[in-house]
Amino acid sequence: MTANTHRLAILTSEEIDDLYGRPRFTDDERLLYFDLNASEQAAVAALRGSTGVYLVLQLGYFKAKRQFFDVERDDVRGDVLHILTRHFPGRKH
Repeated sequence: MTANTHRLAILTSEEIDDLYGRPRFTDDERLLYFDLNASEQAAVAALRGSTGVYLVLQLGYFKAKRQFFDVERDDVRGDVLHILTRHFPGRKH
């Protein structure tokens, strides 16, 4: 915080990212958050191409943080690989 500002800094940048940033899952968390119930599986199965993968990704993030995120492919590569392996086993990575 600079000396010239009159704003109160309650949270650090790291704390703000923890609250509002995209989840960064461990392998165990991926198993939990990217698990699909029957209705979610049906919704994903009704989609074609990468749309189903994106739906699973956003569902997992929403389950964890109750919000949706704009993502860059390189930033979510580990999550996407997990989703492809788990929910789309016949699909090329």
